[in-house]
Amino acid sequence: MGSIKLNSTSAGSVTLSAPDTSSNFTATLPASSGTLVYDSTVQIAPFTPAGTGAVSRTIQNKLKDVVSVKDFGAVGDGVTDDTAAIQAAINASVSGGNLFFPIGAYVITSTLTVTKNISFNGEDKFLSYIKWSISTLIAISVDTVSPATFEKLGFRCTVPATIGGVGIKLNSTSTQNAYSRINNCFFENCYIGIYTISALSYTISNNIFSAYQGVAVIVQNTYMVDAGDSTIFNNLFSNSAASATAILQYSSGGLKILSNKINSGAYGYQLVLADGVSTSDLLMNGNSIENTTTRAISIRTSSSNGIFNKIEITGNQIALTPAPIIIDTGLTTMQFKGVVICGNSISVSSNGSPGITINNTDLINVSGNCISGGGTIAAGISTGAYTSGVIGVNSCDSSFTNSVANASNSVFVSDSGKQTSTSSVTCSVAFGSLFSGTGTVTFPTPFRSNIVPTVNIDTRNLTGGVSVWPTTITNTGFGFTALSVTNGGSGTVTWTACGVV
Repeated sequence: MGSIKLNSTSAGSVTLSAPDTSSNFTATLPASSGTLVYDSTVQIAPFTPAGTGAVSRTIQNKLKDVVSVKDFGAVGDGVTDDTAAIQAAINASVSGGNLFFPIGAYVITSTLTVTKNISFNGEDKFLSYIKWSISTLIAISVDTVSPATFEKLGFRCTVPATIGGVGIKLNSTSTQNAYSRINNCFFENCYIGIYTISALSYTISNNIFSAYQGVAVIVQNTYMVDAGDSTIFNNLFSNSAASATAILQYSSGGLKILSNKINSGAYGYQLVLADGVSTSDLLMNGNSIENTTTRAISIRTSSSNGIFNKIEITGNQIALTPAPIIIDTGLTTMQFKGVVICGNSISVSSNGSPGITINNTDLINVSGNCISGGGTIAAGISTGAYTSGVIGVNSCDSSFTNSVANASNSVFVSDSGKQTSTSSVTCSVAFGSLFSGTGTVTFPTPFRSNIVPTVNIDTRNLTGGVSVWPTTITNTGFGFTALSVTNGGSGTVTWTACGVV
């Protein structure tokens, strides 16, 4: 293989021949610049990747693996209108292909429409972003049943968006969009960040929603209200408008809301069941919801002809909100059925509502929650009319005047009780090389008769105290034996009893 050297001082066409091939190609040397420009029909030299079995491809063919919006004239300088260029890149992309956004701010002035399966990929969600200044603009509308994927992209409205302004809308003009994925993206100043108006089985994960003006994510399926099975996982919701909601669900069952951080707004999660919708399955687990000004989790409906079955709210941390969990239809009929609220850590802000409020709900199971608060709150848990099920063992601190209020006759109430005090004893009876004494304790409040409480006793204030143990335990009290190294050793033992009251 030889080398080719081109020397020219004037414009014109030059034919070059490779020494070891019979193929030629033509180059034109413009007089104005002296730049060598290859003819557009040229297939540039082959590219062969390393590795056994690799095949040669032309560089031109290799570059087609990834289509960049800049290939269609997008500039990404934050000033130039790139709408037409990006839409042309979308239209030219093959179904199942990748559309790349190099680092830059891509200005749009009208909606970008997606009608095929495309993956949109940026380099960094803070550095590769779509930008607009029209407060009511829908940035991207996915109008297809085929899945779309968005990764490492930013969606920024430069003014606080108003009603109608959306970052990404998942929709299908004929049926419903399915299996889309929005991962590791950044949404700023949108009125609605992601609007799943007619979609199912999507995943929204690892995104940041900042300064959302209305709702960060709307869950809905207008085509088939029961179809869903979607996941909202490991997202951050912060710095929202005061009246905003992080996640708002109207329909579409089978929703999993897992391990998200919500740290602002009026509501963390709202289920506002749409008129006539009957669906089921909501799982909220491992979320942290703080600083919501109205409710952390609100489940309600104004419709008497719909129902939502099987709601699980488990293992969440809720703090600094006046109303942590409220389930209430506002009606006189049970619209929610099979509600499990277990293992949550709940802190009520000053002068707030009970930690958990449930009305008009059938088959509840509330247990294992730790509820604390401030102000003058009547109860840790409140249930109302048209409610049935079980309230199990929950822990409520002393800021609540009682653990459960307004429990209807159909609700079995068994709440945790902790009682502690001291009891005097004198150890003067020989017990081997030690001296023993006995005493009895009557609980200020009897525990539930069929469940024996747990009793722990120590000898920290007993002279020469060595050991102490309960001899009999009933729901009303216990006896104990104490040991001391001192004959006549006296003082008090400290006891704590925990059980079900």
